Amino acid sequence: MIRTTLALVLLAGTATAQSLPQFDDTVGYDVIGTADDGLILKNGGNTFYCEIDDAEGETYLYFEVCLPILGPSAVEAYQSSRMATASNEEDFLAALAAMPAMAFMPAVEATMREDYACAVPMGGDAEDAFLRTLAERVADQVGFGGLLSAEAVDEIGEITEDTAELMIDQGRITLDREARVARLADCP
Repeated sequence: MIRTTLALVLLAGTATAQSLPQFDDTVGYDVIGTADDGLILKNGGNTFYCEIDDAEGETYLYFEVCLPILGPSAVEAYQSSRMATASNEEDFLAALAAMPAMAFMPAVEATMREDYACAVPMGGDAEDAFLRTLAERVADQVGFGGLLSAEAVDEIGEITEDTAELMIDQGRITLDREARVARLADCP
């Protein structure tokens, strides 16, 4: 099970900004592992997780669904293209929520460095202002041109919370709980 989980994390297919790899059973496939109720397959140069189902009353199994396994940069490219073409806030937020936490590190760092001189007050109106600035930066970076509601800003704050925790764990952000300030570690 650990090996399977590790394989899911490490294997990556390629995706363009416009599309995801599609499983093509006409080119054949290689089984490279198992996970949950399915198989990890190599197909046409891409890696897929395919769920298996049985045809009721038949003597065969079939792939019910095959999903591409993507690495972080492919996920970011795909979700960015979805966000840029999102016609409404709901679609934009759905695409944003699917991105890995590390994809938001540049936006968090740029917002802290450029808009807050590397130190962000924690709590209250100051933190709310930071989240609004961060949400607008994220939307700008991926090309979403719509206006962001207060609910969207809150949701982006929740989505990027994992990013902040990751940056704290990596030592890129330090917390001064006494002063109630979060600081970028590499700032003077």
